[in-house]
Amino acid sequence: MEIIKKNPSDELTSLQQQTDRPFDSFLEQEPLAISTTQQNPAFDLIATEEEILVTTELPGIDREDISMTFSGDKLIIKGELKSGLEDKDQNFLHTGENHSRFNRVIQLPVPVNTRKIKSDFNKGLLEINLIKCFNSEYFIG
Repeated sequence: MEIIKKNPSDELTSLQQQTDRPFDSFLEQEPLAISTTQQNPAFDLIATEEEILVTTELPGIDREDISMTFSGDKLIIKGELKSGLEDKDQNFLHTGENHSRFNRVIQLPVPVNTRKIKSDFNKGLLEINLIKCFNSEYFIG
């Protein structure tokens, strides 16, 4: 049996490092910087006999900052929330504005007709109607 000697101050140092770790990244950030994040908004996927309805809430995002594409059997919705700060000459001490992007990939449960897609964006709610495809000529999936 080997006897291991421990220095009590080593344990205290370790405890202090563990306690300080969450604050290290916070203190390294620039306090006046506008944050840039990437978030994936939640969505609802509803199926009827003839269509798939996708809805997602995108508050604060402008219609022109949203794009929708298909890749195989996946619907890809991308968007960007741009900061409302226009005056770069201001000396802000703090701002609650941010800049964020998202890239939501939705696996579609059935093939859809890519020529009959309807979408509506009103008051931050994006609704996409996808017609289920029963003809292999116009579908993805």
